[in-house]
Amino acid sequence: TDEPGAVQDDIPEAERGRTELLEIPRQHPFVTSTGMYNIIFKMFQGLDLRVVEKTLWESADPFVRIVVPTGENRTDTRTSDLNPVWNQQLQIPMYEPMFRQMIYIELWNEGMSTTLVSRMAISWKDIFTNQDYFKQPQWYNLYCFPDKNFIDQSAATIKWAARKVGTKLAWKIGTGEFEEQSVYCGRLLFAVEIEDREGGKAPSLALTDMKPKDCKLFGDVRQKVFFRFQVFQAQGLNVGGAYAQVELTIGRKTMKSKAVSSKANGMFQWYEALELDDEYVYDDQIWQWTEEDYEAGRFPSSFLDRGIPSCLLRVFRCSGIASALGEGVNDATRKLIGFYRCTLRELLDIGEPPKQPYVDSSGSRMMETTILNAKGNVILNKVGSSLPAFFIPAADKVNQQFDPSQRSAFRAVPENPPWPVMDDGRGNDISMDPYKGMQCIMLARDGTCDLESTEFAGFVWVSLKAYFPSREQCKSAK
Repeated sequence: TDEPGAVQDDIPEAERGRTELLEIPRQHPFVTSTGMYNIIFKMFQGLDLRVVEKTLWESADPFVRIVVPTGENRTDTRTSDLNPVWNQQLQIPMYEPMFRQMIYIELWNEGMSTTLVSRMAISWKDIFTNQDYFKQPQWYNLYCFPDKNFIDQSAATIKWAARKVGTKLAWKIGTGEFEEQSVYCGRLLFAVEIEDREGGKAPSLALTDMKPKDCKLFGDVRQKVFFRFQVFQAQGLNVGGAYAQVELTIGRKTMKSKAVSSKANGMFQWYEALELDDEYVYDDQIWQWTEEDYEAGRFPSSFLDRGIPSCLLRVFRCSGIASALGEGVNDATRKLIGFYRCTLRELLDIGEPPKQPYVDSSGSRMMETTILNAKGNVILNKVGSSLPAFFIPAADKVNQQFDPSQRSAFRAVPENPPWPVMDDGRGNDISMDPYKGMQCIMLARDGTCDLESTEFAGFVWVSLKAYFPSREQCKSAK
């Protein structure tokens, strides 16, 4: 009809079929964006990467892929190398506004089949607002989910099916599906920079090799570190009538307690000290640590926070019989019931890093001091000595009051502790005190734990100490 405002109900078929009228013209983000950048990843090297495909020589063919909301880029593949050196710069265009903030750094293995080994995420906002931090080369820890054997994979499939059914079967089997990335996959050294291209050339995708002079990082003598982990007791562990075992992993190395059963009061008691040592890559320019610093009781904050991998504490339910048959049988049959993942600083219980740098004739750097037990679980050498603060020469006779075998003289009371009190010359006299920094840790749980959805993981009481030889000692030991 021709009446004003009337609805035409006899549109020709040809006109009704014009689907091109619904198409929206496409424009490149270069035209529509309010901000244009190049995000540049300087990928230097990997360290102690995980072996994905078990072969006779246990190696890997790793590469790193960067995935951002506006594209992706990757390094070259390094063949048969668990400590690859890339020294490559990956450039990817970025446009604002963007609807996804996360940037993924992925480690892949290009072996018989290309496999994702680990993935970590950093937000664009964090990088943009902390550019001074991210543009410095930093070590980043990589983790992945535990591998599942045939039984675990079958159980996971049943759980998934039960959740879909939504019946009582789901409650019986368990409904939790969250899993923590708990398997250490090594470390990556990289830096991130943002290049603003507003008003200049359009952002572009690029992969280039960096100049050798810009890649001389972390090639100095490694820093030795000795750890002592004290396991005291636990409560509320859901092990039934079985045994419980505590395990602490720092990077690739692990300390395991003995397996114990609960007492009549429901407490698990170990009162056991475990030890391990390891060495970590070091750069004397980035983490400057002079002999004067060491003698004064100072140590670099950044090495403790960025140079050492994070800690993973786990508690397992295990069989007394299996544990008696040896470590291999026990490890194959035990079940995870709880875990706690944290930084080394948190487990040492030494407080926050300093807010202001320490300044002297050598320059400005972030240092912490151990004077007067300020960092009680960080142990250095005695002043003017190459021996640790807790060292007792073999020629020295142990005082009877510290010797449990001398029952008549052994008196363990707070005023007379059952360990030597030795001053390192800086007012630190608690290097032998296992209770310094003791923490009651509430264990977390996820889909890998052998617990029902309503069951609680429990509490465990632990402490940790770390002894750092001086840089000169580490160098002279080589």
